[in-house]
Amino acid sequence: MPVNLSGKRKDAKPAPLLGEANRYILTGLLGITEKEMVELEKEEIIGSAPIGFPKTKGLNINAALKQNLCKLEPEYIDQLRQFFADED
Repeated sequence: MPVNLSGKRKDAKPAPLLGEANRYILTGLLGITEKEMVELEKEEIIGSAPIGFPKTKGLNINAALKQNLCKLEPEYIDQLRQFFADED
């Protein structure tokens, strides 16, 4: 719950996703063309995933852990593996 000094509770909003507003800001506000957007994405200047993050269809826990892209508790890793194994 966010800190609110007025005493009235306001609902918290989630943080935006990485790259969520790229298109709106770059094309809508700054006038970048669609072709330029594609080029920026291709050159990894902009994007919606961290640079170097494994590009897979689903969550690849082993690859993320091996590359030190995340640190998770062993119990949570087991839960994730079980959850995503159920989707296959």
